[in-house]
Amino acid sequence: MVVDNLNLSYLCIIIYSNKENKMTTKEKIRKGIVKIANESQDIKNDIITFVGDEFKKSISLKNQTAETIKEITKDTLDGVYEGLNEAKDKGQQYTDRLTEKGVKIEDVMKKSSEAMVNVAKKKGENALAVSKQSAEKAKELFNDAADRAKHSIDNIEDKAKEQMETTLKNLNETKKETKNKLDAIGDALKDYATEKKDETSEAISNALHKTADKSKEAATDLMNLAKSHSKKLTSHSLSKVSDWLKNLSNKVNS
Repeated sequence: MVVDNLNLSYLCIIIYSNKENKMTTKEKIRKGIVKIANESQDIKNDIITFVGDEFKKSISLKNQTAETIKEITKDTLDGVYEGLNEAKDKGQQYTDRLTEKGVKIEDVMKKSSEAMVNVAKKKGENALAVSKQSAEKAKELFNDAADRAKHSIDNIEDKAKEQMETTLKNLNETKKETKNKLDAIGDALKDYATEKKDETSEAISNALHKTADKSKEAATDLMNLAKSHSKKLTSHSLSKVSDWLKNLSNKVNS
């Protein structure tokens, strides 16, 4: 009998877990926000943290298309908006509680969108830092190989050349993926602001447009950072070696 009860409990956990996994992004955000609005003592900050954490999980997969990122972004915003409205619709006591805690939907939507941009920016910075570290090691090996070959390009070991090509490719792919994500988030914020302007409010629309601009600025900043890394990797005291490295960089970037 004990075994049967344990098996039943285990089965219930599996079923609940599967239901959680099958929830859409919007459903997960909406339900999470209703729970926070009903139970938290620091509603606004807990919502922002929750949105950032969930968004980080949602965009963690590599090679996600721009359309996928845009869909996740819009669904997250929908979840925030619908979750807060659902919490208010539960009754006057819930509305009063949100008011007491200083929770304004315009402010939460703005802060949630900023949290999403910050998550993508931080992920991009971390990815570029890892690529840079790997690239610097490859450059050290290449420089050692160049010294042994007395800086004759033809005599530099193929392994050292291949490692430089691989590391420059990785840096380029990381740069592109980071930019694509931030651009997609910015586009989604603007699209949502336009599409939902009548349903939400002008204040929310304006806030999302401003955050979208910040997303584009973050993409530009990270692109410049990647270019700076690439410039250091392709520099060398001898012009013939530097020219070869720059040609290699142009090749992998084309």
